[in-house]
Amino acid sequence: MPHYPIYVPLLPDAAQEAMGQVHPRAQITFDILMREGFETDHYIDIFDGGPTLHARVSGIRSIAQSRVMPVKLHDQPVKGGRLYLVSNGQLQDYRAVLLELDWAPGKPVQLNLAAAEALGVGEGASVRLVAV
Repeated sequence: MPHYPIYVPLLPDAAQEAMGQVHPRAQITFDILMREGFETDHYIDIFDGGPTLHARVSGIRSIAQSRVMPVKLHDQPVKGGRLYLVSNGQLQDYRAVLLELDWAPGKPVQLNLAAAEALGVGEGASVRLVAV
């Protein structure tokens, strides 16, 4: 962080025009975060000059719409279904995968052995999932 304020009017016009703009290579990431519920504010990033984003945890779509459900193991591959982001919820050994699941709210999440192993979970463990 600079020790003293940066006086924007003293910067070249090109630098002033670039302030707060999203770099084209970061546009996709920016758009994803905006769809998730993040918002811009009146500050810019000190490293790249782009907009800073913030959000309340309760306002982030993938958190607000996610569910924690128990795991039920099976050895059959899932046939079709909706795409979900599934995570194990562990802090030290966090893992997440994208899976096509035929899941209904209130029911256990049926995972095949490969998916359970990738997540580091077993029968009866809980996972968090959200539709993508």
